[in-house]
Amino acid sequence: MIRPTLIFIILAFTLSTLTVQADSWVDPNWKEMIDSSDVIALVEYTSNGDFRAKAKPITIYKGQLSSGEIWISGFSNRYGPIDKMSIGDKYIVFLNYNKPTDRSLEYWQEQIKEEPELTAYYEALKAGNAYYVWSPTSGDLKVEGGKVQYDLLQTSYYNNQEFYPLAEFEDFLKATTKKKSAKFHKEILKKVNVDATKDNSAQHLMMLHLTSFKTYHPIFQVIADEQKPEACYALAQLLGAIKGEKSRNILVQLLHNKNSIVQGEVVRQLSNQDPSFIGPILLAHLDSAGEGGIYPSNLMDPVMNRVDGGKIEIIKTLGKLKYKPAAKALLPLLETEDAHLFELVVNVLIELGNKDFVPYINDHLKKRTPSLLFKICQLITDHNLTACKPALMEFISNHNRNDHPSYEYSISSFMGLAHFDDQETRDFLLKDFENLLTNQEIESGKLNDWIREYIETFKDLKSTEARPLIYKSLFKWFGFNYDFALHPELFEIKRKIENSISQKAQAILSGNGVEEIQTIVFINNTEEFGKNFSPSYYPIILIKLDRTELNPEGNNEIWAVLKNVQEKLSKELTIPMEQISSKSGSYIHNLDDRFEGQIDWSPMNMFYQYAKELPNENDLLFLKSLKQSGFAKDDFDKKQLDRAIKEIEVKLKK
Repeated sequence: MIRPTLIFIILAFTLSTLTVQADSWVDPNWKEMIDSSDVIALVEYTSNGDFRAKAKPITIYKGQLSSGEIWISGFSNRYGPIDKMSIGDKYIVFLNYNKPTDRSLEYWQEQIKEEPELTAYYEALKAGNAYYVWSPTSGDLKVEGGKVQYDLLQTSYYNNQEFYPLAEFEDFLKATTKKKSAKFHKEILKKVNVDATKDNSAQHLMMLHLTSFKTYHPIFQVIADEQKPEACYALAQLLGAIKGEKSRNILVQLLHNKNSIVQGEVVRQLSNQDPSFIGPILLAHLDSAGEGGIYPSNLMDPVMNRVDGGKIEIIKTLGKLKYKPAAKALLPLLETEDAHLFELVVNVLIELGNKDFVPYINDHLKKRTPSLLFKICQLITDHNLTACKPALMEFISNHNRNDHPSYEYSISSFMGLAHFDDQETRDFLLKDFENLLTNQEIESGKLNDWIREYIETFKDLKSTEARPLIYKSLFKWFGFNYDFALHPELFEIKRKIENSISQKAQAILSGNGVEEIQTIVFINNTEEFGKNFSPSYYPIILIKLDRTELNPEGNNEIWAVLKNVQEKLSKELTIPMEQISSKSGSYIHNLDDRFEGQIDWSPMNMFYQYAKELPNENDLLFLKSLKQSGFAKDDFDKKQLDRAIKEIEVKLKK
C-alpha cells in the first residue's frame, strides 16, 4: 500500500525545517492538551532563548501561576525544530508543571558547572516556577496583531499555518472550562451557518466539538453535501458525539467522501454502532475506500502521529466488531506486498476466528516476497502458526543466502523457526547449519551474520548437539578448531605459515606500493597432528596498498591497480583469485570480512555466549588456549575473553 502525500494541507505534517535528528514524540490531540494542561495562558516573553526563556502571564485561561514571571521550555528540540523566543514575543501556551525532583535538581546543578548562565532557570525550577509546553511542535500558538496561529484539526504546527481572531479563540478557551456554553455555541453556530461552504467552517465545527456541543443542526447536512475535506473531517468528529439517527445517517453518507482521511474519521465515529447495522455498510465500502493516511513523512520526521485512512480503519473496525462475514472479503487483501496492511489483515482474521490466511503466508514464503518476510516471521511466532512451519523450513533451506537484507532472523527462537523447539526443528537446524558451512557461494559478510545467528539460536535452545558444528564454523571463520586446544603447537604452526606467505607476497609485490599483507591460513588436517605432522592448508590473503603512493588519475585506475596486484599474486603463488582481496583507503576489491578483525561482531563473540550458557571443560580449554595464543589483541577483546573464561570456571565449580 502506498503512503501518499497528504491530501489536504490542513492535515499535513510539513515540518520541512527539521534537521537530521534522533528524538521523536507524539503530539497530543486538542482535547488531551486542553484537559490535561496545568496552565493555559497568554504570555509575553521577557528574555531571549532557544530552549528555555522567561515569560510573564498576560491572561490565564486555566489554572494558576504563583509568580509574575515563569520559565518556559520544551518549545525546541536539540535536533530540530528549534524555535528562538525573543523579548516581546506573545504566545498562547499550554503548560505542564515542571516538578522539581531531587534528580532533576541534581542534573541542573551539574549543568550549571559548565553553563553558569543556567542558574536563573535552576532557581525558578527549584521555586516551582518552571513549566514546559507539550512538544517542540505543539502547545504554543503565536500571537500577532490581534490574531493567533492555530489549527483545531491537529495540534502539530506546520508551515504557513493560518492566523485567526484572538478574541474568538479566547472565548473558545473559556468555553472549554465551563459545563454549559450555550451562548458560545449560539455564536459559533451563526458563524457555521455563514461559512458552511467555506474552508474555515472546519475550525468552528471543531470549536463546537471541543466544547461538548451535542445537538443536531440542519446545517450539518449542508456541510456534508459540500464534501469539503477539512469541514467534513471536523463534522465527523462533531457528529460522533451527537446521538440520533440524523447524525448517524450523515456519518454513513460521509463514507462516500472522496478523501481517505475523512473516511477514516467517519469509520472511527461509527465503530460504536451495532455490528449488525454498521458491519454490512463498512464491508460494502471496503473495496472503494481510500488507502491514504497521515504518517511520519520519513525516517527523520520526529512527529510520530499516525492517522489511518478509510480502508485501514474499516479493516480494524470489522475486527473490533467481530463481524465474521468480513473474512471472505479480507482474504484477497493478503495478496498485497505492503507489510503493514498484511499484518493488519492477518490479525483481524485471527480476531474473527478465521485461519484461512495460512495459505497466503505460505505462498509469500514460496515467492520470497521481500517486503513481507520479516513481518511473516513475526506473525508465525507470535501466533504459533505450526501450519506455516514446512513453508518456513523450505524458505530457509532454499532462498538465496546472499539476499539483501539477509533473513537470518528466520531461524531465531524469538521470531523464527527455533520458536517451535521440537525434535523436527532441532534436526532441521543442525542439518541446515551443516549445509551453510559447506556453501561456497555465500558472501563472507552474510556468512558471518548466519553463523552468529545459528550459534545464538543453539545457545537459546541449549543444544549441546550443535557444539561440533559450532567449532566447524569457528574454523571456517578464524582457522581455529578444538584440535588447537589439544595441541597448542598448532597456533605457532599456523602463525609461521601465515607469516611466510605474507613475506612471499610482500616480495612479489615489491614496488607496487604495498602497505601491508595479511594472511589467514586454514589447516585442513589438524586431527592428524603428531611427530611428523605435515600441514595441508589453504590461505586467504588481503593486500593493502598505500593510497598516497598510487597517484591514479581516476577511480577506474584505482580499481585496475587493485585487480592487477591480485592477479599478479594469484599467478605467482598459484592461489585462486577468489582467495585474494585488495584495498586502498576506501577502495575495496573482493574484500573478505574475515579480515575485519572485530571479535565483538564475529562468530567468536557469539561462541563466548554459547560457552557461558552451556559450560563445558573442552570449551574452557579451548578459550584458555586462545588466550595463551594472543588471539585477543586489544584491551576490550582481552576483557571479553577473560570474562568468558572466569564465568565458565565459576559455573563448572558449582
